[in-house]
Amino acid sequence: MSKPKTSSVTKEADFEMALPDGATLRSHRITTTDGDRVVRVEEDVEVRGCSSETWVSGPSWMFELITIKEGGIYFISGGERIVPPKRFGLLFSLFSITEMCFDNASFHWSGFGGKTSFPEAWMNRPFIFDAKDFECPRDAQELAETLRSVSEARFIERFPRPSELSARAKSIIDQTYNEGVQIAAIAQKLGVSHAHLSRQFKKDFGLAPNKYCHQVRASDAMTRLALGEPIIEVSMDVGYNDLGRFYKQFRKQTNSSPGLCQSILLGDADDED
Repeated sequence: MSKPKTSSVTKEADFEMALPDGATLRSHRITTTDGDRVVRVEEDVEVRGCSSETWVSGPSWMFELITIKEGGIYFISGGERIVPPKRFGLLFSLFSITEMCFDNASFHWSGFGGKTSFPEAWMNRPFIFDAKDFECPRDAQELAETLRSVSEARFIERFPRPSELSARAKSIIDQTYNEGVQIAAIAQKLGVSHAHLSRQFKKDFGLAPNKYCHQVRASDAMTRLALGEPIIEVSMDVGYNDLGRFYKQFRKQTNSSPGLCQSILLGDADDED
């Protein structure tokens, strides 16, 4: 028997949250879902104050079309400040580290995410591009076609030139983050001490390898929560056998609880955890 077709549902929600460096974020979000699956998000955002957010993405990419209304947005890559145009496209690629900074910024964005890699290698790095002549694509295929027409992309990896040791360790974490592999075991596999790997990794990526692993898990968890998956299943799928540990680490990495995060992502921000 075929499953009954589900119609898309659009929800609107307002929320406000304190950012770690003292700034405040206010948002009006419009979320469109098809069944339990988020298919598109539009959001009007206001950041009061100055804030710098390091974003670690997991096994999913996220595309955003951003229009800056007031204030400033910029990225830090290899010590360089990269300032985008007033209307720009942004792709957070799989397993990437970016630093996005806000200076009393007010902006609108719309976008969606996915898990498959893009056919061109350059599309699998985080980057921005001038989007004054672009509309937001409808799906991954249309997005890939849109990106092929981009004349100039600016790559925004926070740390674009890591050492070979750290790059190899990061690749192992990216492949095994949900399997409970210990950093000490990765260090042994690479022929170095745990302490040496941790120092070098933090030097190259700004995060200790264990911290990076937890942030990848949190990013994957957010994607799964946005798809409406039950919290206990999300906990196990991203590598936590203990639900209490999942809650603790999720709060530590996102300053939110899994339940509240899911409510916001699904457009039910008034729901209780």
